Amino acid sequence: MAPTPNQPPRKRRPTPKVAGHTRAARSDADEVATESGVSLSKSDDAEVSVPAEERGAETPGLEGAEPTPPTTRTRPVSRVSTLRPSGTQTGADGPSSTGSGPSRPAPERGPAKKRNPLLLTAMLAGVAVLLGIAAVILAFRPGLGENRAFVDQSATTELIGQSQEQICAVWGHEHTDLGGWAKRAQNALTGDARKEFDESLKTQRDLITQTKSGAECRVDAVGVTNLSGAGDGARATVIANLIISETQNSIATNSLAPRVQFAMVKEGDTWRIQGVEPF
Repeated sequence: MAPTPNQPPRKRRPTPKVAGHTRAARSDADEVATESGVSLSKSDDAEVSVPAEERGAETPGLEGAEPTPPTTRTRPVSRVSTLRPSGTQTGADGPSSTGSGPSRPAPERGPAKKRNPLLLTAMLAGVAVLLGIAAVILAFRPGLGENRAFVDQSATTELIGQSQEQICAVWGHEHTDLGGWAKRAQNALTGDARKEFDESLKTQRDLITQTKSGAECRVDAVGVTNLSGAGDGARATVIANLIISETQNSIATNSLAPRVQFAMVKEGDTWRIQGVEPF
């Protein structure tokens, strides 16, 4: 401030010397003010800008000093990103908001199971036993080459037709024609079957005559299980379901449905019954 004519000029106070104080240097007060967020500025009258609480108090020793421009010192700041990748879960944050539930660790795969050698040995032994049983069955069963019933349709048809006639020739009779019945039965039988029939023929005649009984025979079904050989001496096995309707004085009294197995043998061009067994 310039002195007025009415006032005597004031003497300028000498500038106090501060050890280590330079224009370029920054005082401790400046550093403290900068770090604490307080801005200190020096005017031409050497007044310092301080907070409102300390405003009005004079700073001793700084009056009349030349202003020193404040020097701003920038400290390096380490910047750390606060962004976290989506789906990342920490112990403090808890479960991620994007997941439907708490994340579970993937199950560990155990070591591959080793096959039990004893089980494999048992399986091989079982297969060997089955093959052995099949071999035994095939050894005692006639092969397809010997059994013509599976391949020779003509011979099989002839056997079935003659078997039906020969069976009913023995099982069908009428008390008014016992002579014809005995003749037909003897022609249908051979071997042991013929011998047994001849031995029991007299007894059967007397019984049929006294009771005036009769029997109608019909072959319901017949099947050939074996047919071997060709021509005279060929042999076969036949299974038949019979229906025997008994009568007395020409009145039906009873009906039977036996299943019988017949051993057949071919003599010339005729198939005859050699053996009879209930089946």
